Formats: sequence, structure tokens, C-alpha cells
Amino acid sequence: MRPDSFAEKLRLVLKALVLSRTGLASALNADKSLVGRWAAGSVMPSEHNLANLTRYIAGRIDGFTMLDWDRSTSEFAAVLGVNA
Repeated sequence: MRPDSFAEKLRLVLKALVLSRTGLASALNADKSLVGRWAAGSVMPSEHNLANLTRYIAGRIDGFTMLDWDRSTSEFAAVLGVNA
């Protein structure tokens, strides 16, 4: 997955969960500047952080798994229940 593709999907996650970057950083116990870099597409999350993020989303959206990150943006948005 390209960083810009991840960034787009992360923005959809924030929209679906009605959450700010700062709120997500707090929930993941991560630095808010790191989440900002993910959202900007300048860096991809580490495997550890992606797993934590996936667990966080799965706790709020039934059936969400690590495999969902490989979906197209439109399919990803549908899983989250938001418009791409």
C-alpha cells in the first residue's frame, strides 16, 4: 500500500469514527505528530502501530480486520460506512 493511499484511508477512518488526529493519537498512545505524518502520507505506520490502529477500529466497527487495508478506497469506505 502506498503512503498516500493509506493517508486517504486514514482520513476515512477519522471521518467514520468522528475523531480528530489528536484524539486518535491519544487513543493509540502515539505522538500526534506521528499521526499527522500518517495523515499527510509522508510516512506509513509501523507494523506494530498498524496492528494497534486496526484493533482500535475493530473495537468500533464490527468485522474490521487488517485485510481491509488492502481494499480499494471505495471498498474501504463502504466497510466503514462512509462516502469516499
